[in-house]
Amino acid sequence: MAFISLVKQTGKYRICYSLDGISQRSFMTATGDKKKAQNICNFVDRLLDWRKTGEPDSTLASWLAALTPDLRRRLEKADLLEARQEPKTIRDIIDRFKNRKDVEPATLLTYDKIASNLTEYFGSDCQLESIDTEQAAEFQSWLNKKYCEATAKRRISLAKQFCNEAEKLGWVSKSPFRFCKGGDVVNKTKWQYFSPDDIAKAIDKIPNREHRAQVALMRFAGCRGASEMYQMTWSPETVRWSSGGETGNITLIADKTKRHKGKESRNIPLHPVLETCLRDWYDEAPEGRLKMFPKLYKTSNPGSWLKKSLRFAGINIEQVYSLRRSYCSDVMEACGQDAAAYERLTGHSYAMGLRHYQIFHRARKEKAEGLLMGFWKVQEAAEASDAGNTGINGKTVAGFAAEQNAKEPGKQGLNSTENIAGFIAGQGGATSGGNGRRQGQEEAQAPVIQEVLPYAVNNCDILQNVQEIKKWAVQNSNL
Repeated sequence: MAFISLVKQTGKYRICYSLDGISQRSFMTATGDKKKAQNICNFVDRLLDWRKTGEPDSTLASWLAALTPDLRRRLEKADLLEARQEPKTIRDIIDRFKNRKDVEPATLLTYDKIASNLTEYFGSDCQLESIDTEQAAEFQSWLNKKYCEATAKRRISLAKQFCNEAEKLGWVSKSPFRFCKGGDVVNKTKWQYFSPDDIAKAIDKIPNREHRAQVALMRFAGCRGASEMYQMTWSPETVRWSSGGETGNITLIADKTKRHKGKESRNIPLHPVLETCLRDWYDEAPEGRLKMFPKLYKTSNPGSWLKKSLRFAGINIEQVYSLRRSYCSDVMEACGQDAAAYERLTGHSYAMGLRHYQIFHRARKEKAEGLLMGFWKVQEAAEASDAGNTGINGKTVAGFAAEQNAKEPGKQGLNSTENIAGFIAGQGGATSGGNGRRQGQEEAQAPVIQEVLPYAVNNCDILQNVQEIKKWAVQNSNL
């Protein structure tokens, strides 16, 4: 049973009670009026009975509904009432993300953008639980009208991230954006490939040495931009000049991937054009200056002024990031299937390179078309040699290949020039028709063999028969 006790020092009443019937607890009221204190004490008794029975009476329910915030807070602190969680609003989730300490400043700027969108559309005091899937879809439509497709999808992805966090914290039962589709949009229509020669000629026309160095870093070292340039210095740990016939290199510190072990930085060979641009910029720098680009900070956007400089030099560039894409395309072509080497030189995965960086430029197109035409010629020659014959001593083309490999175990898979030449050119002579027919077909097929043989030797594991050649041509028609 609860009772009241006057605290003489303050002139206010204390409510004394027991939750377990043994230990006594108490809490101070904010009143010195005995009748009001006694009234509170009576309802505390009702609360204790409610804790035992689990059924509050109507009088207690009305009293609880009319509680002042101060008294309710005192009752909650005294464990007489369960703490009531205030509904969380748009402002609460925005504040949570803005106060994160585990993200980079550039990421916080991105949070600011979606925060302004959410506040503009819903209002900062809008309760998260009140937003349903229909309102989320309307918000996405609003973004689509306001921005381009790529920006709208990135913003909706951030909104999903905000509400997924709210769901984890128990602020909402389910994220209202769970059915909205976000993600990156790969717009390859704006991708451009710039050859090293074109950029080298353009650099010579750019008057600003700082801009020349930045363009060269992006095209010949694959620098991501300000996020990697702002912390570059002239120290030997960053730039090691070429000397004594040994090629120098440059170290790029990557904030974007530093959370991944072993990807905090990458060393890039110093291209002659890049080294010339850096030396020119170094000669212009004041003595004792350590920072390479003192005007840059982490969230700078050098794309605007670099685009102007390149257009002044005659390069009609849509996105400055195409310089890095051009570099990554060259690295992918040079490394081939060596994913580890590609990742060391670019700072991202091979799969990421295939999706976001590989540019199918004119030189690669011509090379691919040449290879494909060569294989089609092989196909035609093989089909012509197979047409109408009964086989090579009763064997098929594939059987002949297997027999040749059995005879030369060290050259499995038709992996020598002589073996492939005999396989392709010798089909006509192995059939009935005499030496004259064989000699004529060999002479007709000789140019074809010489054209495709070097590539065939390197890819002998797929040149088993005509069907395999067809299969290869179909699978690689999109090179």
